[in-house]
Amino acid sequence: MALPHVRRRPRLSNLAKESANKKNHLASCGYLRGFTGDDSRLTAINLRSRTVYHRPPEGVTYRNHFWGKDQALRDEIESKLCSIESQVPRILREMVSCSLPSSGSQERGVLLEFLAMHFVRNPSLRTQIAGLLERCQWPSVS
Repeated sequence: MALPHVRRRPRLSNLAKESANKKNHLASCGYLRGFTGDDSRLTAINLRSRTVYHRPPEGVTYRNHFWGKDQALRDEIESKLCSIESQVPRILREMVSCSLPSSGSQERGVLLEFLAMHFVRNPSLRTQIAGLLERCQWPSVS
């Protein structure tokens, strides 16, 4: 049975034409790959438009210029994110077999940093933190 309002994802060649690091992902593509179907695509739903999409992880959960429009800053942030995110899929696969990284290990540090990065990349949480800082009259971290 076909899903209503299904839009096909744009061709990958069109996605590749985006300017370097313009698309800043709110969730790691490596993490999202764990939820793809046999076709290596995610089923994503836009709740506002009630539209269903079938896209690779690279085509969902991103905001253009989330880290700002300064290309050098975006390059630096994306490079640092990539250095952590590239290690996480292996750690998560090991965790599926009930093997949590040992306390104090490099893998545990990578996992904790990965989790913290996902909290910081969540726009709703960032808004909540900014509101908390304002109410407490603490200096802004943005």
